[in-house]
Amino acid sequence: MGSKEKIKERYLEAKEKSIIRDFYSREIYKGKTYRAANLDKIASIIFAFLFFVMVTLLLIESIALSLIISLILVFLISKVFINIRDHRIDKKIRDINEDLKSKRIIRELSQMNREEFINYSKELLEKYYLSEFIYGEDGIDLIGKINNKSYGVKCIKSSISDRIIRKKVEEFHNYVNYLEYDEGIIITNSYFQDETREETSLILFDFEDIKGILKKIDEYPSDEIINNYIKYRHDDNKKNYQNQIKAFSLKKITRLYFCSIMVYLISYFVKYTLYYRVVAVIIFCIATIIGGMNISEYIKHTSKTPLHK
Repeated sequence: MGSKEKIKERYLEAKEKSIIRDFYSREIYKGKTYRAANLDKIASIIFAFLFFVMVTLLLIESIALSLIISLILVFLISKVFINIRDHRIDKKIRDINEDLKSKRIIRELSQMNREEFINYSKELLEKYYLSEFIYGEDGIDLIGKINNKSYGVKCIKSSISDRIIRKKVEEFHNYVNYLEYDEGIIITNSYFQDETREETSLILFDFEDIKGILKKIDEYPSDEIINNYIKYRHDDNKKNYQNQIKAFSLKKITRLYFCSIMVYLISYFVKYTLYYRVVAVIIFCIATIIGGMNISEYIKHTSKTPLHK
């Protein structure tokens, strides 16, 4: 592999990581990209530092000592908040991934017809119980033998929002007893009505149980699959950047400009007039830089070539 190919490969890897970071950032921070979220954090740290400097300066009237105390305070507070934030972000990413995996399985199951769902259930139960199941008839979809016990299986393909009523479970229970099976199983891609499990001796598998089986047989969607899904979905999210830049401009940048004006006005009434005016200019510059960077980011995302075609 030549140097150009290596550079291109590294660029694509970095780009893919950037796309994945941006996706999670938008999910966690209500539409903000990873870069915009970090700019927010940097602005907050700088603002906190300037605030501590102004407060300590009023108390001790020493610029050098004020700067040192403010740096220590900001460092300690940032350290605590970063640890808390990292734990919170890790949990949210796990929750987001779990939600995406569930939705992927829901899509797969919803696209099946009843016959396909029976075939899917047959393969699932065979891998889970390590036993063979054959196709049944007359109201029994599958028949299996587990630990020398005969099992009659009913597969109910439904909408994920539906609930399998107790009456349907009771009817199948009676039918299994009538046909003299040792046990009965109902498997569905939706859910059972509340308290149905407590009122029957049948083995009931709902959507959550299907997910549990997939995890046990190591066929649950992996994080790598979800990352690939995020990459391919990336181009569909371009239109969200415009809303993001508007929201940011109206809130954060306006507040920073307002803060800059207030600090500058306060400079007329305090001892260190020049210092306060310098702080006001710094805040003004931060607001301008953040606004400019977000605008450039929006332009970049709306004009760039898609990573995957």
